[in-house]
Amino acid sequence: PGMMETLLNIGLCNATVGGLIRQTGNPRLVWDAYRRLVAAYGEIVTGLSAQLFEAATAALIDTRDERDLDFAELRELTHRFLEVYAHAAGRPFPQAPHLQLAGAIEAVFASWRSPKACAYRRLNSIPAAVGTAVTVQSMVFGNAGGQSGAGVGFTRDPATGEPALWVDFLFNAQGEDVVSGRRSANGHDKLAAVLPEVWQALLDAARQLEHAFAEMQDFEFTVQDSQLFMLQTRTGKRTPCAAARIALDMLDEGLIDADLARARTAGLDRTALGRTRIVARDGAIKNVAIGFNPTRGSMKYELATPLLIANVLRWMNPSAYRRFELQAGSVGTTTVPIEANTNAADVKVLDESNRELPFSIEGDSLRFFSGSPGTIRVQTGDRELVYSLTLPALAEASWPTPGGVATGIPEKTFSESSATDIWPWLAIAGALGLLADWILFGRNRATQLTSFTAPWNKTANKSGSKAA
Repeated sequence: PGMMETLLNIGLCNATVGGLIRQTGNPRLVWDAYRRLVAAYGEIVTGLSAQLFEAATAALIDTRDERDLDFAELRELTHRFLEVYAHAAGRPFPQAPHLQLAGAIEAVFASWRSPKACAYRRLNSIPAAVGTAVTVQSMVFGNAGGQSGAGVGFTRDPATGEPALWVDFLFNAQGEDVVSGRRSANGHDKLAAVLPEVWQALLDAARQLEHAFAEMQDFEFTVQDSQLFMLQTRTGKRTPCAAARIALDMLDEGLIDADLARARTAGLDRTALGRTRIVARDGAIKNVAIGFNPTRGSMKYELATPLLIANVLRWMNPSAYRRFELQAGSVGTTTVPIEANTNAADVKVLDESNRELPFSIEGDSLRFFSGSPGTIRVQTGDRELVYSLTLPALAEASWPTPGGVATGIPEKTFSESSATDIWPWLAIAGALGLLADWILFGRNRATQLTSFTAPWNKTANKSGSKAA
């Protein structure tokens, strides 16, 4: 996927431009496709630098968007591209369609040996001896106007596994614009609003793909004049959480059987199935205490038993019951308050895999960049700031978690903190308090102990994943 070359618009030349204009009635489409062909053929087949064509484009349009050019400007840009090609390659751009096709096929075969293709096969244990093939198919044009475009999508959310179509789409564009990242794509909302018939056709096509392959699909598509064309599909990559949900949902939907669902979830690491949730939307720091402090409030019989259990557990495993600072965060650049004159050598910013993230310190602010959602730890001396914290798996067994926080992050994710000496004594005090309360008051009343609910949150967090 994306490791080998693709060339579009093969066959356009000075002789065929007029015929395609008459066929489509859209001169802007034709000249836009022709200039794309000259640039792509020069880069992929002839080996010219992309900067040559980018410089020619900038000289003509300056800071304007290419989509704002009319057909006359695109025609002028195409002529400039032809001149750049001839000067840099030492020969004119091939005008015979069969020569263009032969050069394109040869370039696609050659890309089998490109460094990125070789690296992909090595990482995925694909033998080089299997070889490859080249597909030649007729064009559909996503750059035909405001009712056209190109996109990529997943039949289900690749991050969460939610059974909803996930789409990146660009209006008035060809596929290379989407996959290259040169332009910011739109989500499904705009596509559904502007072209509702196309959106419904895409939903239907996604269902057909899943029924045909019994697997979540990653697909590419083009829309030309409000007509949907599906180009290719393959099994989609996904996160561990998404893999678990997709397998279980497909089992419930009857697309796969229980044996296949077990096979697809057998290799998942349980600790990787935790979901990271933002605790505070306003970005304010929130304190959450796991375990209980009996010195706050009066000692009551109803709290004595849970206090005893909580403090014994905290005494035995302080890293699972400690106070963290939680702060909202999002993918991208994040700014964290930090003490002035903090030495950068004393700061670490770590992701869930314990890899250090780059950061900078400006005055009393620390800035770092995270390209994916997850738990980020900022360590400054003996202080640790945790973004989007999830609780240890220990909490799943019997202790309700604070609302909006998911479980599943292993204890080793967080650095161990030494337990203070007061906790063993508090545990003993809890036991003595239970005994004293029973002696003084317990004989004359019948008390039924019920399951304990954390005082800061009366509603237990019901989110989580089921396992096949």
